[in-house]
Amino acid sequence: MRVLPVGAYRRCQGGGLVTGRHRRHRDGKPAGTDPKLGPLLAPAREIAANVGHVSDATWKAVAAAGWTDAELTKLFAHVAANMYTNCFNHYVQTEPDLPAAPGLKGWSPRS
Repeated sequence: MRVLPVGAYRRCQGGGLVTGRHRRHRDGKPAGTDPKLGPLLAPAREIAANVGHVSDATWKAVAAAGWTDAELTKLFAHVAANMYTNCFNHYVQTEPDLPAAPGLKGWSPRS
């Protein structure tokens, strides 16, 4: 069960991501015409899924798409901050103040 952390949700709102668009990004299927965005989602997903490990092939693909080392460092920091926030909220059993993201089952410390 995953809940979109409040901070991530608010950053998505501030960044202009609407619910449908956010769902496509979360599922690794970005819409739009920016050819750099799709390749950026692969390392973000690997960082989150593999405790920070990203395959060499993924790093090479995202670099070939034009992302700089500085931009990839920012990506890593954003993913790590969201993971930390999510883990900490589970640790202190914070009750989510927003509904689960569409398509995901919500979580509550009371369930």
